[in-house]
Amino acid sequence: MAEEDLCRSFVISACALEREAREADQKNDARAAIAKYEGSQALLQQAIDSLPHADRPRWVQRRQEILTRIQHLKSGAPTALVERVPSPTLLESEFRKATAAGPSPGTPQELQARRR
Repeated sequence: MAEEDLCRSFVISACALEREAREADQKNDARAAIAKYEGSQALLQQAIDSLPHADRPRWVQRRQEILTRIQHLKSGAPTALVERVPSPTLLESEFRKATAAGPSPGTPQELQARRR
């Protein structure tokens, strides 16, 4: 169960960070958006690596979409395309529904600290 909580926490934290990235992206703050997108994709990678899950292919796809967005922003192209990128809310809500989860079990850091 602890591993599932950690995986769930990675996904939920990744979605929250991606929402912040999208806000920065919409404000044309590419530097902040890139930093937050990079954090989000790293958390998704940790979820992908943490344990097998039925939604793993979606997480892999979502992470690739984020990496594509980072590449787009680093290219200096206009940031208006963010509206075409699917919202992280869908990923998070599907994950919560699939796991029949209530509130987040905590941040990944909190869960790892509890395991020690």
